[in-house]
Amino acid sequence: MNCAERLVALFGSQAEVARRFRLDRAVVNNWVKSGYVPARWAMEIEHVTGGAISALDILNEANARKPIRLKSRPDGEVFFGSALLGSDTMNSYAPAKRISSFHPPQRTLMGPGPTEIHPRVLTTMSQPAIGYLDPIFVEMMEELKSLLRYAYQTKNQLTFPVSATGTAPLSYQWFKGGTNLINGATNNYYSILPVGTNDAGFYRVLVANPFGFVFSSNATLTVITSTNQPPTTNMLF
Repeated sequence: MNCAERLVALFGSQAEVARRFRLDRAVVNNWVKSGYVPARWAMEIEHVTGGAISALDILNEANARKPIRLKSRPDGEVFFGSALLGSDTMNSYAPAKRISSFHPPQRTLMGPGPTEIHPRVLTTMSQPAIGYLDPIFVEMMEELKSLLRYAYQTKNQLTFPVSATGTAPLSYQWFKGGTNLINGATNNYYSILPVGTNDAGFYRVLVANPFGFVFSSNATLTVITSTNQPPTTNMLF
């Protein structure tokens, strides 16, 4: 019985194997038909099966069915060596410690630094990426700007907010075009009302305290004009 068949026998069905490894059932069916599991799944299978099917069994079987060809090694040399017991090393090139797939434990992070990520955020981060000029992205930016206007209680058409941490007091000074200081722009946000074509360019803010200062990254403001509509804005950070 090959490793693919052992997986099905262990979990009861191809559908259950697919569920355990988050795969399409057609992938598992292909494993069974081809008579082996691809080598890249070796460590994952050993972990999920609790060692019932070892990574070495997967590697040896996959190498026998579809040998790995490496130009840096002489022809005929078997990368994983001959069939070995699980307690033996695969060959002289193998690390002394068996490397398993990374499965981080569930932690409650309560100190400064990394924080736990909400499942909704993880799900969103797994979505396909879109360009910043995509209509969907532009629509989302408009929604975010409306929420920011509500958060800052302003009806200004354009507001640049900034968030900074450090020892108080923190002071702010906004610049346009890199070095052109904007008089009176000393808050943790900068609003423009109304927005005109002369406002296009990039903006940044200097944040300082008694121990030093730092510049933000540039925020680029693009103003798109139309003969029938007032100027619209697009910000790129």
